[in-house]
Amino acid sequence: MPVVMPILFVLATVVVALLIADRRVLTRRLARATSLGEFTRAGLLDFDSFDDALARELVRAELLGTPLAVAYVEVCGISEIRALQGQRSASDVCTAIGVQLASMRGGSEIVARIATDTFGVIVPDTDSLIAGERLREIHELLCASVSNVRLSIGAAMSEGFAASDVEQAAGRSLFAAHDLGSNRLVWYGEHVEQVLSQSNDRRQSTRVGQLATVLKLAETLDLRDADTSEHSHNVSRYCELMARGLGMPLAEVERVRIAGLLHDIGKIGIADSVLRKPTQLDDNEWQQMKEHPEIGSRILDGLGADDIRGWVLAHHERPDGRGYPYGLSDAEIPLAAKILAVADSYEAMTADRVYRDAPGPAFARSELIKWCGAQFDAAVVEVFLRELDAIELAEQQQVTALVAADTDRVQVDELDDLGMAA
Repeated sequence: MPVVMPILFVLATVVVALLIADRRVLTRRLARATSLGEFTRAGLLDFDSFDDALARELVRAELLGTPLAVAYVEVCGISEIRALQGQRSASDVCTAIGVQLASMRGGSEIVARIATDTFGVIVPDTDSLIAGERLREIHELLCASVSNVRLSIGAAMSEGFAASDVEQAAGRSLFAAHDLGSNRLVWYGEHVEQVLSQSNDRRQSTRVGQLATVLKLAETLDLRDADTSEHSHNVSRYCELMARGLGMPLAEVERVRIAGLLHDIGKIGIADSVLRKPTQLDDNEWQQMKEHPEIGSRILDGLGADDIRGWVLAHHERPDGRGYPYGLSDAEIPLAAKILAVADSYEAMTADRVYRDAPGPAFARSELIKWCGAQFDAAVVEVFLRELDAIELAEQQQVTALVAADTDRVQVDELDDLGMAA
């Protein structure tokens, strides 16, 4: 017997090694650790340690054919707690949950804090009935131990599908728990996919409707001031021109075009007395005006257009770091935001305002060139001016062709007259 056990251990080790080699998704995780004994089970693991532990438990469960449960526990409403009570209170709540979860850990269970408000639990060698009862107990005890806290738990068993899919299934169950109203335990099953599919359809429909509403608001903003009634549409047209000139994919071109329509949506939150002032703004008024990118970002929050939201937020940033609201510089500024900056400034310099006449295209071009690398991205300006030149050339050629056609027609008419006179 003493000889057989080492042989079995060696064989098991070889089999595990072969399984790991065949499962590329686990290779990275397993490379960081050589045994589960490297992780302390006395308290909470961190994300990396949990990742490694889960990888080994998944391999072991598949090798030995034993059941495995994985669960993710999320503290609901942590952003609201942070907003109402501060970051410290939010951290205290999460810490209290973590301490309780660690103290409740059973013999073979593995627990970890894998994000600010999310914990991971691995329950190995336990069938679905026992694991289900165990997680229900954890949910009830945690909610009872910390007052006014709501917890969502998404869980999955390895029974019925490959153990390697348990992690993803548990994550999808957590999403379903959110969509069902949070503060509940959801096990993975067909109903989870149905819930997520229905929720995705609802979210998509809602976001499309909300985005359409915001676009209408942008039109209302233009109508609010007769001097800028075409501003957003002109900016949008210039944005599309540059995006195409830069070789962006068509889908990206369309989103940049929409960003042009929405870039000043935050001005809805700026007082008319500031927005329509016929003279130069004072310092206080200028500070109010500079808030419009952040207001616009908040308006666009939750519409499923985070890229556009980020571009709107950054469209007054400058490559030299002297822009607002965050003083980003060069590579920190999204390309689409750089496009917006050029389009917005060019349109402003070529349109009349109540307090001045438009400086005109020639002046606008010279200003774009003058401030390349400081206020404007040089590559974007180069493409924009090239595209404008191409448009002007095409227009000149069209005019020339029309004049030539008109001249030919006059000559034909004159010849006809001479023929008739003869």
